[in-house]
Amino acid sequence: MRFSNTKEPAQVGDIVVCSSDGYWDIDRGDCFLIDRLFRGDASFTDKAGDVRVINDAGRGDDDEDVFGVYARDFNVYRPCEPSTEVTLAAKREELAKITADIMELEAKLADEKTLKVCDYARVIDPGCEPALSVGDIVVISEIDPDDDELTLGVHPVLNPKITAWVRTCGKITPTEAKAAILAQVEAQFKEVA
Repeated sequence: MRFSNTKEPAQVGDIVVCSSDGYWDIDRGDCFLIDRLFRGDASFTDKAGDVRVINDAGRGDDDEDVFGVYARDFNVYRPCEPSTEVTLAAKREELAKITADIMELEAKLADEKTLKVCDYARVIDPGCEPALSVGDIVVISEIDPDDDELTLGVHPVLNPKITAWVRTCGKITPTEAKAAILAQVEAQFKEVA
């Protein structure tokens, strides 16, 4: 991070550099980070662990063991905006990390969507299977990657004795399967009533 000298009063985040030999416990050239405000004035912790308040009067607060220093004895350096080149390099690094994260998540998502034996699924294309319809909930029992026409062996959840081959299914969670089955059962009762 780059800093530039400013004549403005110190504020939190600034660096102050002592420019005076007037202090017995702070040397000329010592640097400190302004890390807090004390009653509105910038303050820092010196090498001895004492809180120092920068103000025009050079006063601290004896009741709270806070010691004062004169503002005129310290040069203030404020963080400045990084150059375009530095910003661009940081953004490229950030983009590379995000791209790697996205690739990892896409691979995980593809794996999560890939049907495996024992997964619950919803029939998308039953092919020429008369026992199943679009939307039926099934359990994958076999996968045949060599069959161009019917690639998934399935058992309908509501009738597990049937074994059928379908073209396409969409993977669903057990919770989604349960909800869909309950909805199908409810629909059957409404048709009967």
